[in-house]
Amino acid sequence: MDARISICHLEMPSGKEISIPAKTAFYQFEYVTIECFSGWAINSSYDKVQCSGSSTWSYPLPGCVQVSSPSDIHSLSPTFGQVSGGTLVTAVGLIPNTGVEVYVNSSDGVMSPVEHNIKPQKLSFKMPNQTKEGEVQLIIKLSENVTAKYDFVYGKDPIMDHTVQSATLVSGGFDMVFYISNINSSRNYALFAGNTDQQYNCSVGLLNILSCDFTYTGTDLHYFKNHLVYVYFAAYNVLLCFYVDFEADYKYITVSPVLLYSDGVLMKNFQNISITVYADPKIKVYQ
Repeated sequence: MDARISICHLEMPSGKEISIPAKTAFYQFEYVTIECFSGWAINSSYDKVQCSGSSTWSYPLPGCVQVSSPSDIHSLSPTFGQVSGGTLVTAVGLIPNTGVEVYVNSSDGVMSPVEHNIKPQKLSFKMPNQTKEGEVQLIIKLSENVTAKYDFVYGKDPIMDHTVQSATLVSGGFDMVFYISNINSSRNYALFAGNTDQQYNCSVGLLNILSCDFTYTGTDLHYFKNHLVYVYFAAYNVLLCFYVDFEADYKYITVSPVLLYSDGVLMKNFQNISITVYADPKIKVYQ
């Protein structure tokens, strides 16, 4: 079994970035937030990434770009999202604090205003839902004399094909894993389990795999007898469960409902899913 610890190294693209926390190496599951010096702006719609199990970042590391015009957008991303809407679009540059207007001009010629938020050097808004896939135009009016236009493409909504893993231990360590079609139509996935408001973070991996960390915080476990043993093959990122010929006592609980959101929108076909949480195993020694 490969027990090596994944480490992601932080390299600043322009030298004008500030990392929080301030270090250059991060272990698996750790997050880093990127901020910029004054007069510079993030060149991405996100500023926080996570170190994954393959020693790579969950998304490409954002960098900082210099902005100079009194009213100017240096970059806008993403320009692709799910047709159900909710995609968080961020424009960076020197954005006026007031007077900014954002519109979506759909393919049928209907121009709709979009609510937006303005922070220093950053304009953000969520794309509205559309009735069909295709290209629309974003119109951002910064002032009477400055208007920026961008193309945005609506794609198919993410769809869960099947569950790869839906069991974990009380102490955690096993992610909920799903196979998602059209996974790149969303940048943000969130898992909610049980009748609580607790959110569990998810990260997109290779081959349309979505992993969501989950740790059970309750105490209501049920007793049962089974022959279940877990074996993890790190080379293939596959968890196999099989039965052996000895009895072991386990306690478990089934957590439901489990809800998965893409860009803040509940995935329509995500239903009848539950998580089985097992008590941590104990080793019995017989003389």
